[in-house]
Amino acid sequence: MWRIRKSCELKEIDVVDILKIETERLILRPYTPEDWEAVHEYGADPDFSKYEMWGPNSVEDTKKFIADMMVEAATEPRYRFGFAVHLKSEDRLIGGCGIRRDSQQSSMANLGWSIHPNYQGQGFATEPSPGKHLIAIATSSYPIQNHKRCQAPHK
Repeated sequence: MWRIRKSCELKEIDVVDILKIETERLILRPYTPEDWEAVHEYGADPDFSKYEMWGPNSVEDTKKFIADMMVEAATEPRYRFGFAVHLKSEDRLIGGCGIRRDSQQSSMANLGWSIHPNYQGQGFATEPSPGKHLIAIATSSYPIQNHKRCQAPHK
């Protein structure tokens, strides 16, 4: 169990049981505190982050991101779902993905992936199952009529 501080109250949650999406090659799961180093490996890279809306991250930025994702996982109603992308064959976190609503009133959601440069170009972000699951999660949580994506010119 992780103890997460939110609005000055402690709330216990079992992060692993919140949600897990599994495909043939990947496990999409909630972030845990131990994920920060793997996330920081690509998040601190200026060449990688130049295509993102964030970064390059400092250690503090990365740890704050992980903490924010854990708080989001315990927040109701959910407006953002963030997942660590874990490659089964190497037992390694290789990126992150998620879906978030533009605003509380919006019916538009953004779907996004960030994959470590060493693992790009292998079709992870375009596997049909994870994307469908993320959209299904979002539409069951709030009234989404449209979703959009932005594709950065990575590998």
